[in-house]
Amino acid sequence: MTDTDSRPAPENRPLVLIVGGSSKVALALALRLERDYDVLTAGRQSCDVEIDLLSEPGGIRVPDGVDVVVNCAAAFPQGDQSEESESVEVNVRGPQKLYAACKAAGSAQLIQLSSIFAGLPSQDPSFTTYAMQKRRADEALTAVAAESSGPVCTILRPTQIYGPGEFHRTHQPFLYSIVGDAAAGNEIVLAGNHDALRDYLHIDDFAEIVARVIELRLPGTFDCPGPEPLRYSQIAETAAAAFGGRSKVVFDHDGPNTLDNVGTVDRSLYPLIGFEPKISFADGMAIEARLRAEGA
Repeated sequence: MTDTDSRPAPENRPLVLIVGGSSKVALALALRLERDYDVLTAGRQSCDVEIDLLSEPGGIRVPDGVDVVVNCAAAFPQGDQSEESESVEVNVRGPQKLYAACKAAGSAQLIQLSSIFAGLPSQDPSFTTYAMQKRRADEALTAVAAESSGPVCTILRPTQIYGPGEFHRTHQPFLYSIVGDAAAGNEIVLAGNHDALRDYLHIDDFAEIVARVIELRLPGTFDCPGPEPLRYSQIAETAAAAFGGRSKVVFDHDGPNTLDNVGTVDRSLYPLIGFEPKISFADGMAIEARLRAEGA
């Protein structure tokens, strides 16, 4: 019997709704989840279902028959007061409204995508307004789920996610500038005297993590770190090697130092789901180099 033959018949496949469904993270998750589930996307536009986390409480409806909801929606405050107010509504109150909608629809699980930075001490330089909002949402959802007979609530806190092409350039500009310089054979310049520590998780590994969490219906809050933290010099040298080793990596010692942003992480999720991230940064860069060579 093949793997395909052993899967449930199409009419028996659970239905997963991905909110924030036009984001690149959501699209990558959908591609993986479609192997085992029927998948719908939801968002303000360009999705199968319209869901707006800015709606008033009670104004969000999860379609009947949805077994699992994965919330990828997020807003990134830029300092403007109106934008910050909107980001609070989406990032903090939105998940609570979505949980209530899941309960009303009889869904079995809500998976909330948070950030590993939500677990940092409040005095840490990487504990931004966005991280603070994600922490507030995580705490509120945990409390609501504990007091409710509603769906299982799973909060996943991934580290910095990257992927092929321009996948996450908006949120990882420096990483993608390193990759661009490596691809062009340019000198890669790192500022300051501190070789900063970073942790990256490939989107394909994260998609597999989400798929397994759905399968097991695990409740709780979990960090999702990458295979191993790397120094900026290691990241740059690995990227350069993937593109033929033409780029020289140098430090501009007159530039500002970049701080580490890798704190203490909890890897307890991975034994529970029987999976550890498999795509090393070297593997990720090899994938990127091959895709660029193929013109993808």
